[in-house]
Amino acid sequence: MHPDLTSTVLLGYVHSRRQHRWIDAHRLYNLRADVRAGSLAPDAAELHTDYILLYGRALPSPELWTRRPDLARLEGEALASLGYEAPLGTAYHVVGLGERLAVSWEGSAHKRLRGLSRWLSRQGPSGQPVATAWALAAEALKG
Repeated sequence: MHPDLTSTVLLGYVHSRRQHRWIDAHRLYNLRADVRAGSLAPDAAELHTDYILLYGRALPSPELWTRRPDLARLEGEALASLGYEAPLGTAYHVVGLGERLAVSWEGSAHKRLRGLSRWLSRQGPSGQPVATAWALAAEALKG
């Protein structure tokens, strides 16, 4: 199963191996929901995509996941109680990961996704989650 070109995808940056282990163990991806730079409103497109594409140097290669329909808002303490180490914020949106799709990428896929993320977020913080059409993400992954 692969997304069709009109499917929406969240480009989610994974900043550390520790965060990746937590994501993998809990099948959750957290996004800022407080007043810090890069925080998202509850109706933000990033919280309602069809797929989640995780990327970053902490991963051997990008990972494409289906998105479960569940969405929660958790305080930092609640995220910590789920084993997330030392959350820096006071509130987070948490989206559920469904099935990890078997796909492979060649070359410097992380660098190309980071470039796409920066372009889409314009002046947003580095690594800020962004939503896009699968067509743009797929093109970036091709190199």
